[in-house]
Amino acid sequence: MCLISVFILKLRKKNFIFAHEDIYYILKNYLNKNTLYNYQLSYVKKSYISNIKKNNIIIYNRKNKSKNLEHLISKTLKQLKFENIYVIGEKLNYPDVENFGYISKKNIENILKKSKFALISDENLYSFFTMDALKYGLMIIYNSERYIVKNYFINSKFISISKIKSMVHNLEPIRKTIFLKKDIKDNILLKFFNYLKFV
Repeated sequence: MCLISVFILKLRKKNFIFAHEDIYYILKNYLNKNTLYNYQLSYVKKSYISNIKKNNIIIYNRKNKSKNLEHLISKTLKQLKFENIYVIGEKLNYPDVENFGYISKKNIENILKKSKFALISDENLYSFFTMDALKYGLMIIYNSERYIVKNYFINSKFISISKIKSMVHNLEPIRKTIFLKKDIKDNILLKFFNYLKFV
């Protein structure tokens, strides 16, 4: 996002809401302190823990050069074996992958219920796909070369690809409810109400 775009935004609005924080370090010096980042974190009200989880991994694939998915999959599979590798979205040409294409939210939820892991691309760590995975108690595998994980959720497990092998004995399914930390939730609500004042 260029500075001209920021200037135009500031002429139109006083407060802003952004779905994620990837642009925070670009905009933090230009927008006011009430700007809300990571609004989608509030999407996770509580998790639904399933007892039918298998050693499956689910991946959301959308064509975008920044996703870096095939490289991340290769690194992950070298360290950990999975019963099934499920891909939703764009078809991924990779060995032993089961491509579902674009399917309904209900069908995605059925896959999430029986999976233990979700592999997150380099595009957005806290995407709505990540939120859905957390809602169903999945462990999140991510690229630590791209992201520094901030601990927003209670009982969640974010696992760096580079550390999977060393954590293999600590990868039991999540049995406790995952939920957003109270201070994070309160901060989101406060900034959201401040935003509404100027709508």
